[in-house]
Amino acid sequence: MTFAGGSKLIEQLVTRDDSRRRLVYTVRHEAYAHHSASMQIFPNSAGCRFTWVSDFLPKERAGTMEPLIDAGCRALKGYLESRNP
Repeated sequence: MTFAGGSKLIEQLVTRDDSRRRLVYTVRHEAYAHHSASMQIFPNSAGCRFTWVSDFLPKERAGTMEPLIDAGCRALKGYLESRNP
């Protein structure tokens, strides 16, 4: 993955389950002792809910990770809304 600022991370797909609309991946980077994340779409009465869970160590990386996750969610939301106005 290449971010808008040019920084890069290598993400490795762990599992993909189309029937559950879920994927799990990990990040391989020296800044993390551990990283695992999942993304899943759940249908609901309003359409759907997107859930992104990110688990990583060291916990001190949270200040760096939270803005990236927020930006990723905004980008995904904008993309989906542009496809279904």
